Amino acid sequence: MSAQAAAPADAPAAPVRAPDRPAAPGGGAGSGADRRVLLLALNTRRVAAVCEDAAFLLSRGFAVDLLTVNPDPWRAAGLPPAVRAWSLRTGEGRHPLPRGERLLVYRAPRKALALLRRAAEPHYGHPGAGRPLELAIGAAVRAHTRLADAFHHRFFIRGYRVVRPYLLWRVARRDPGPALVSAGTERVVVYDTYAVPTAWHLGRRHPRVAISLGLDRDLHPEEPRADEPRAEESRPEEPRPGKEGQG
Repeated sequence: MSAQAAAPADAPAAPVRAPDRPAAPGGGAGSGADRRVLLLALNTRRVAAVCEDAAFLLSRGFAVDLLTVNPDPWRAAGLPPAVRAWSLRTGEGRHPLPRGERLLVYRAPRKALALLRRAAEPHYGHPGAGRPLELAIGAAVRAHTRLADAFHHRFFIRGYRVVRPYLLWRVARRDPGPALVSAGTERVVVYDTYAVPTAWHLGRRHPRVAISLGLDRDLHPEEPRADEPRAEESRPEEPRPGKEGQG
């Protein structure tokens, strides 16, 4: 007896799973908002282009995510309210590298100078050394400010620009983390070099997601609505000259 004959005649048929395919923009349930595009713009050099691309994708039925450091300039530039913005500003500020630089270069010396000034203030009224002591404390405070700013801008910022793209990826991996790329995310669009490491890591973690430098709008043409017939179908056929006299 074959395996097919052994199965009961009234057994329910096994469900057949349809092949996965992206839903058409503007479709019914499970489409539209389920299709997502992630925009990576970690600086504000292409604010206008990102806002225009976000509006274009929304008009094609996609949900749009924007990963940036500070979303406030984007909102001020006209980013559509429907775009979900992820901010890395708080996470970057908590990272040990910039946080340690602020502590060692600014906060700790300022705290020490404040304690020194507090200890020296009772002696400012001394007729001999009071005024020179006050001037020396003030000069030390001004010297620290100049030296700290010079170190921050001439040394730290230059080195930080090199490692910042990789640091931002580590921040994005922790917050927002897995929510950055959902099951409906189809494409990640990169707008600046700072976002390249983040896009590279996301591509490795999610091979199904397409990665592109900039948005190719030709990949998302406008599709006609289902209830609107095409122009060539709705146009009545016109008789050709001389056709009635033939035959």
